[in-house]
Amino acid sequence: MGSTRIHPRIRVNIKAELAVQGFEDITNGNITNISCGGCRIVLNQFSRVPLGTINSLTFALQDVGFVNEIQSTVIRVDLIDGGLATTWGCVFIGPTSETEKVAMFCHICSLSALS
Repeated sequence: MGSTRIHPRIRVNIKAELAVQGFEDITNGNITNISCGGCRIVLNQFSRVPLGTINSLTFALQDVGFVNEIQSTVIRVDLIDGGLATTWGCVFIGPTSETEKVAMFCHICSLSALS
């Protein structure tokens, strides 16, 4: 029996700025899928962090605008491209003002899929 996702994923290609709690540097990544609950982000570098690491993401969503410093928790880390890049699976944790923007984007996408 396959697993059922609470929030369906939407494939995207969204540039994002990423700041990891406890580090000063801001890095760039690419969100490859997003849902109301979280996202997958690809970093073009080796970047292994402990599960549970808190980060913030800033990115633009079509028809919604900028999502500013949405907080998320890393729940999965995978090395890709022979360890030259990393993917993080992240769960959004707030603030509500920003998670609502993601929810609106996902709702718009679901309506578009029905058309």
